[in-house]
Amino acid sequence: MTRVDPWVSGKQTHRRLSDAVATGRQDYAATRPGTAAYLRAETAMLDRLTLALDRRQLALDLGCGSGRVTMRLASRFAEVRGYDMSARMLERAAGERGSAEHVRLVRRDLDERLLDDVPDGAADLVVAAFGMVSFLRDPVRLLTELDRVLAPAGRALLSFYNARSLVAALTPTGLHPVGLGAVAGPQPDLLEVEYDGDEYHVPARAYLSDEVRALCSPMFRCELRSFPTVSGWLSDDAATDTQAICGAVDDALGGRGGPLVGSYLVASLSRPRRLRLALSP
Repeated sequence: MTRVDPWVSGKQTHRRLSDAVATGRQDYAATRPGTAAYLRAETAMLDRLTLALDRRQLALDLGCGSGRVTMRLASRFAEVRGYDMSARMLERAAGERGSAEHVRLVRRDLDERLLDDVPDGAADLVVAAFGMVSFLRDPVRLLTELDRVLAPAGRALLSFYNARSLVAALTPTGLHPVGLGAVAGPQPDLLEVEYDGDEYHVPARAYLSDEVRALCSPMFRCELRSFPTVSGWLSDDAATDTQAICGAVDDALGGRGGPLVGSYLVASLSRPRRLRLALSP
């Protein structure tokens, strides 16, 4: 009997989920306080990283979905390219793009083909947001490609699902944290996603913080942060003050040197500094 590869067969489930989100009315951030808290934290990290760049010529958004990050970058870069495997997601992103001619949307499964349309050293920023790296079967291929396409002073922001999140550890098996749209399930390499009343099991790998560092450190300096730590337990009818307090706790715990037990791990990458030796004449 031929064994079915879940990473291959699960692509169809992932596409169905993407299509449902692209055409659905439910907004993750509006109905899941934990997801909303994460997106706020991720956006703040992205803004800080973008403003620190010396050059803003080309930005790449991998797994761009409906264009949330793509269009945020569009106001700051001369050219932005968004990549996604879902045609319906890209249709929605095109609606957000409007007449912005410097934004290019590309349909692509990054497990099958990476960034061969990007010249060496051309990208000033590469973003793989909202747990995107966890959906790639071979992240080493991605890191190797980033090493090729990033400019010498270029930066990357990569998001992973966390295998050691506090919310997942303390949520009884079989239950879904009410504040999160997606969470790493008890089965390895499987993400449990709830959207608009339906449940999807999508192939994805959750990572330990040490695994993320081991992936990135051969080529890049890696600064890790983690969000959200407590907001994943909040329901959408939680009091505004409660959400604000939990959000403040998430921000404090997710700062530099925090415990890295949020539902997502976010890696900020830069090239290692080169030592320059002063030679005597």
